[in-house]
Amino acid sequence: MPVVGVQAPPIRGEPLGQLLERIGIDKYDLFICGDGSGSVQGKPVGWGAVALSVTDMRRRYFHGACNDGTSNFAELAAYLAPLNWFANEVASKPIRVYDVHILTDSQYVCSAMTRKPPGRKNFALVQAYHGFANLGLTLHWHHLKRD
Repeated sequence: MPVVGVQAPPIRGEPLGQLLERIGIDKYDLFICGDGSGSVQGKPVGWGAVALSVTDMRRRYFHGACNDGTSNFAELAAYLAPLNWFANEVASKPIRVYDVHILTDSQYVCSAMTRKPPGRKNFALVQAYHGFANLGLTLHWHHLKRD
């Protein structure tokens, strides 16, 4: 799964088209931008994401929380619901490759998704993402530093 690092901070109010161009996305079936928040094991965590499908260009919002987790768990969890939604949407369509671009401010997420062999922490959650490849979803991870 490719990881593209973008060093320039985001510009507030930057139009989506300019952001996609700046991080090198020229074609996508689904674009997801998300974030997670938490601290240490034993404390509550939360996450949210917005997904944009090229089919209808409608924004879909996803969010969740857990009473016990880490910040890395929350960062990873942000993209599961949008990916599951999209996988269900395309399940009835002809099988093909779907390009899904995911924008995160978490270097941990990008590293976890490309590490071989995968690390032991959050192993099951990372494996869930790899399962989407079996459904034709190619996940492209992009890291954009937090401003």
